[in-house]
Amino acid sequence: MKSAIIILALFSHLPIAEATEITCPSKVDLTGLYTNPPAGWHAYKRQGSSKQQSKGKLGLFKSVAPHDGSPVEGLGDLIPDNDDSGKKQGFWIWSLRGITSKYAGCEYSGTNVILIKKIEGENISSCRVPAIGEKQNQLSCY
Repeated sequence: MKSAIIILALFSHLPIAEATEITCPSKVDLTGLYTNPPAGWHAYKRQGSSKQQSKGKLGLFKSVAPHDGSPVEGLGDLIPDNDDSGKKQGFWIWSLRGITSKYAGCEYSGTNVILIKKIEGENISSCRVPAIGEKQNQLSCY
């Protein structure tokens, strides 16, 4: 028992690893989306987008990525660190070191909609998304 207490005391000053996973809705109802977004999300019109709003009432998931800042602060698109080799490696990865305002952004085909959610966790320093497969709408950050 004494050795367990000593070990705990030795490592108690180390930060606890943080991790979070954000899953974008696979589709969104565009009717009233800006006033009634999915729970936990904020909906914004992508600035500078020439995309026309979809004629249908559903937007289908297209992509997810971390962003620097919120839309109110000026949303900054980040480029994956492994931009050229992500597909070959099976995932895209972004370094978030030095970024203090971290948000996940989900985009939907045929729309100018972006759903935004804050990435919680003070010590989050990178995120990744599968480049292929069924979980491309999941942003894993750690």
